[in-house]
Amino acid sequence: RQPVILIGAIDNKWTIRLTQSLRYRIEVSNPPGSGSGKEPIASIVDSEHPEKTPWTVDLSIPFVAWKRDYAIVARVDDSTTGMPVLIEAGLGNDGSLAASELFASDDLLAKLVSGPQCSKTSNFEAVIETEIIETKPGPPRILGVECW
Repeated sequence: RQPVILIGAIDNKWTIRLTQSLRYRIEVSNPPGSGSGKEPIASIVDSEHPEKTPWTVDLSIPFVAWKRDYAIVARVDDSTTGMPVLIEAGLGNDGSLAASELFASDDLLAKLVSGPQCSKTSNFEAVIETEIIETKPGPPRILGVECW
């Protein structure tokens, strides 16, 4: 009944659900605790170009050893609720922090939505990357954008 902000990806079923129909979506192979015996992998996949290598992190590696993380940032009018939803969905904590930084920065957000493909649209989705330096996320870098 009201706008919402979804934070996080892997442990947020609403985020997973709402991103499944988007161009960039989150997939988790062999989730922790699944009993598959394989290493858990989290990815952001481009559904328009599935042949591309997805943006991926190995969840079996301790967070302190990660070198980069990825996230989806989005503003979507949800057809189920009829309300806008903001999504800050990092594959790990650092990706979610970088996504939050993007939304909190007028300059970065303006850069994201000011491109010609985003003029006069209300919905957008982007994939961002953050380099992790000494366990701290660096500034977000935009890797792909879709607007509608």
